[in-house]
Amino acid sequence: MLFRYGVIFCLCFFRTGYTQAQLPSDMHNLAISSISCVYNEKFKEAKNYAKRIIKNYSNHPAGYFFYAAILNSQMEYLQSEEYEAEFYQYCDNAITKGEELQEKEPDDVWVKFIIAGANGLKGTYESRYKRWLTAFKHGWRGVVLLKEVLETNAKVIDAQYGIATYDYWRSAKTKMLWWLPGVEDKRKPAIKILYEVLDKATYVRENTALNLIDMLLNEKRYDEALQVANKLLSQYPTSLVIMWRKAEAQLGLRVLEEAEITYKSILKRVEAGSFESNYNITVCHYFLSKVYLYQKKYKQCLDAIEAMESFKLSSVSKKRLEDIYDDAATAKKIAQKKL
Repeated sequence: MLFRYGVIFCLCFFRTGYTQAQLPSDMHNLAISSISCVYNEKFKEAKNYAKRIIKNYSNHPAGYFFYAAILNSQMEYLQSEEYEAEFYQYCDNAITKGEELQEKEPDDVWVKFIIAGANGLKGTYESRYKRWLTAFKHGWRGVVLLKEVLETNAKVIDAQYGIATYDYWRSAKTKMLWWLPGVEDKRKPAIKILYEVLDKATYVRENTALNLIDMLLNEKRYDEALQVANKLLSQYPTSLVIMWRKAEAQLGLRVLEEAEITYKSILKRVEAGSFESNYNITVCHYFLSKVYLYQKKYKQCLDAIEAMESFKLSSVSKKRLEDIYDDAATAKKIAQKKL
C-alpha cells in the first residue's frame, strides 16, 4: 500500500486514565480534542488545540509534539511534503523541551514517552519517502527511550506499541538478512503485541489500529485487515486514511465490486477536496485500473490508466510512485492484448 510506510512509529494519545504520569487535566483534555479533530480531518481546529497547550505550557514538550503529529497526519492526508520544515521544527522543539524538563524531573515517564514519540514521528515521516536509513535511525532513538519507560514501569503497555511497530517494519525491510546471526524475524510477535495493545492501551488504540492494518495488509492477511478497518470506521466513518486501507483490503480479498465502490468514494472526495497535489487522484485511478483488470473490464482498465497518466506530479511524487507506474504499464499491455 502506498500509504503504508508512514508507520515506523508515531505516538498519538487518545484515552484518559494514564495513572503512571498523568498530564494536567486541562492539557490532557486539549490533547484529546486535538486528536479527535485529526481523525475527523479538522486539521485547523486540531492545530488550535495544540497551540493552546503550547501557550499554557510553553516549557512542556506535549504541545509541540501534538502539533508535529497533526502536521504529519495532515501531510499523510494530503500526500504532500508541504509542511516538512515546520514539522521538523516542532519535533525538535518537543525533544529539546522534553530533555530540558527531564533534567529537572528525571523520573517523569510521560516526558520520556513524548521525547520517544517525537523521534518516532521523524522516523514515520522519513519512511513515507522510503528513506529507510534515516527512518530507522530516528525510530531506534525512540525505541531506546520506550524500553527505558518499560524498565521503569512495565505496566505502560502503550510503550509496547512503538517498539513492536519498529520491530515489525525493521524485520519486513531486512528479510534478506534474516540468515545472519542475531538478525531475527519479529513480524509475527510484533503483530501479536499490537493486537494486545489494541485491547489494553490507554492512549494509542486508534493509531495502533492503523498500524496493525498496515502490517496485516503487508502480510496479505486481508480479512483481518478489513475487520480492523471497519471497526475503526465505525468510530470515524469519513476518515480517508482509514478508507484507503479498507479499499486495499477489499482489493486483496477480490471483493471487487465493494473495492470499486470504496475507491470511487475516495476519488469523489479527493477530486472535490482542496488537494494541491494530484497524488491521491493518481493513486486512486491506479487502484481502479487494478479492480477493472481483475474484473476483465479491459476498456475501463485502460481508461483508468489513461486518467492516471494525465496528471502532472512533482518529481518527489513521481519518485514515490515509480512502482505503480511500472505496474500500470504492465497492466496496460495485458488489457490491450485482451481487447
